[in-house]
Amino acid sequence: KTSNITDNGALVKCCGVFKYRTKYEPYTGDSYTLVRNHPLFIVSDSENQSLMEHSFCQTLRARKYSQFGQYLLVFSFILYILYLITYTTIMLRTKHPQYFYSLVNETSIHNYMCESVANRLISYNISEAYKDNTFKNLKVGVYTFLCLFIAKNLVLILTLFPRLFRKASYYLEAAALILAFVCVLDHDHWLSLLLLRCPTQYQV
Repeated sequence: KTSNITDNGALVKCCGVFKYRTKYEPYTGDSYTLVRNHPLFIVSDSENQSLMEHSFCQTLRARKYSQFGQYLLVFSFILYILYLITYTTIMLRTKHPQYFYSLVNETSIHNYMCESVANRLISYNISEAYKDNTFKNLKVGVYTFLCLFIAKNLVLILTLFPRLFRKASYYLEAAALILAFVCVLDHDHWLSLLLLRCPTQYQV
């Protein structure tokens, strides 16, 4: 049908046969090529960043934003707010290691004493040192958010290929998220029941 032929009658070769490209058929099936050849991507990789202020680029950006950008932005914002609430709540419920050390009359606050203090807290059955169900549920939420954000940053970093170090902000955010993960992680079984964080872990 001639109505499906492109205005310029562009011929493409597929499976050894030349045919006309239809209006809604991309010039290639390679998604990587389609992304790399997008005008906004080309401009972002160019030395002349002022091209991004051209009316054509502004129109493309506005269209992309109205199509899905605004929804992703709102969704990410809500996720970050929920993450900050859960992480802040956990940190407020987690006391300084010195407090837990003092409960078992340990005066030296060293990292190598952490396991000994934890075992004594358990053996003495000090109730205020144990996690309650609310705290455990909050930790599950924090783990979920952290995994999502770390995965998101990895994807964003990969989209920078081949200039992977073009935006340092992605790496800084990923590093901050990893440090937050280390802080809340129960890296040994003797920490899984307790609110106690080892000194080095707490400082992170």
